[in-house]
Amino acid sequence: MTLTHRLVSQPTLNPDTSGWNDVVIFDRFSVSSGNPLARGDIISLRSPVDGKKTLVKRVLALAGDIIKTLPPYPVTETLIPEGHIWVEGDEPFHSLDSNNFGPIPLALVDAKLRYIVFPLHRLGPLKRPTTSATTARVSCGFVSRNEDALVTPEKIRQE
Repeated sequence: MTLTHRLVSQPTLNPDTSGWNDVVIFDRFSVSSGNPLARGDIISLRSPVDGKKTLVKRVLALAGDIIKTLPPYPVTETLIPEGHIWVEGDEPFHSLDSNNFGPIPLALVDAKLRYIVFPLHRLGPLKRPTTSATTARVSCGFVSRNEDALVTPEKIRQE
């Protein structure tokens, strides 16, 4: 487990309604032991752009899901390949996330956020998000569509 305090992932962490920065516990064991990630999990990961930086993002889509992307991603929909996830910050258009660099290899995932330990009025396990406009952008599992029409990272690289 890792104890950390940083200004990240507003509004889920460090909401404007709190006068304090959240102190949280990340669980590295569950990630390294192969426990699967779920949509809605908040994770820490190594930046695919700068491996010295750590990012904290929410998992939006898993391998096999189709996601409707946001600018600046070059296409409007993409299929998440095996061994990858799609992550985004909680504030669309104000986040360096998969919309900038595409699906993330699972090997970059470091830990899963488990608990908020401070401030005391926020003490407890992280609450799962309710259905929102963000989750409405994801088609879970392999969807029966014309797969030739879908744009995958491999097709983008070929263009």
